[in-house]
Amino acid sequence: MQNLERLAIPKKGRVYEHVLQLMLDAGLKIRREGRLDFCVCKALGVEVYFLPAKDIPNAVASGAIQFGISGIDLIHNASAEVDQHLSLDIGKARMVVASPEKSEWTGPDCLNGKRIGSSYTGVARQYLEKNGVMDAKLIHFDGSVEVQVALGVVDAIVEITETGSSLKANRLAIREEILESEMVFFSTSGYKGPLLDLLTKRLRRVLMGRSHVMLKFNLPESKLNEACSLSTGMASPTVNRLADPSWLAIEVAVPQKELHSLMDQLIDMGATGILSHQLSLVAPQPA
Repeated sequence: MQNLERLAIPKKGRVYEHVLQLMLDAGLKIRREGRLDFCVCKALGVEVYFLPAKDIPNAVASGAIQFGISGIDLIHNASAEVDQHLSLDIGKARMVVASPEKSEWTGPDCLNGKRIGSSYTGVARQYLEKNGVMDAKLIHFDGSVEVQVALGVVDAIVEITETGSSLKANRLAIREEILESEMVFFSTSGYKGPLLDLLTKRLRRVLMGRSHVMLKFNLPESKLNEACSLSTGMASPTVNRLADPSWLAIEVAVPQKELHSLMDQLIDMGATGILSHQLSLVAPQPA
């Protein structure tokens, strides 16, 4: 029996459905039977494993699994040596140091002699060592870390947060940001192969499609160079001449975050018939 390459994705949680949809958009039809933690994607010849997100970095670093999707925070927490290929724009959050709002804070030295709670003790230990905090007690929790300060169990925390609302609700102030995190696609360090290249290209096309829109408009030919200078995304448009030879029909993919600003500027320079529509896949320009 042929040995298939292996991909691990989170088995549950808020990111699970997002990752499944991302895989589907990239052409990987992953069908999980019941509660099984394993399936085969026959189209690409890859075994897919559903694992706790925190276990994926070590599994990939070991080489037992070649490709994985998990969070940057979890890769750092495990000190996993892997090759990161793509940020997936899923599960964005920050790892922070937080302590009571009314407590004194002049820097990491304030943590000496304190009890530090975290569900990311790997990251917390790295932070403390980097900042020379040698006299602190690190305590692991599986969840509800913020409330441990109010209970008097710990004096400060190192924890992941998306909006900071839970910290504010527990009257904690963010003192330092350790790292920014999101889900990433990564592989065993040094691993090479056609499937890695294929998965990376497919995922990149999906991500480009999600972050870009197709913009169509009519513009006087005399304004073409000015329009193309508005954005790097406008540098290589498709241009067709209209019945009126002094006017052009222009079509170009632009970053979605720039869409409204570009439309405002195009209107100001006399563009008409401006339309935009969503894209599903975009193949990036060759480097």
